[in-house]
Amino acid sequence: MHRAYQPRWEQTLRPYKEVPPPKGDTEAPLKALIFDSYYDSYKGVIIYVRIKEGTVRTGDRIKLMATGAEFTVVEAGFMDAVNHINKDYLEAGEVGYIAASIKNIGDTRVGDTVTNSDRPVCGVHIKFCREFQQIIIRTT
Repeated sequence: MHRAYQPRWEQTLRPYKEVPPPKGDTEAPLKALIFDSYYDSYKGVIIYVRIKEGTVRTGDRIKLMATGAEFTVVEAGFMDAVNHINKDYLEAGEVGYIAASIKNIGDTRVGDTVTNSDRPVCGVHIKFCREFQQIIIRTT
């Protein structure tokens, strides 16, 4: 690479180098923030989450704090540009998806906290800026 381009690359990459890696205790009770969800006709509702603390694995029982609904995790993993990639678990600091055979999308709310049924986070919700309203977009 020519030396004239080197400072531009350094300047472009600087913000990425300054961002600290995500922190969280993988041994703590699960605390995950739902930031999106959609209904899949084969898997049920797929929720997109950021794991703040703890670990979620395939087969774990999870509880959605806002509704109190409990489900068994069927699949967990992360997303690439096109597909879901099954990883069987998500740990603190990771962003991914959870499929738990949720039949009603009303059970999942953006900004809700997901926790383990057997080791719940004692009524603590992850703070989010505001409560969201669900929007249905119809395409023809």
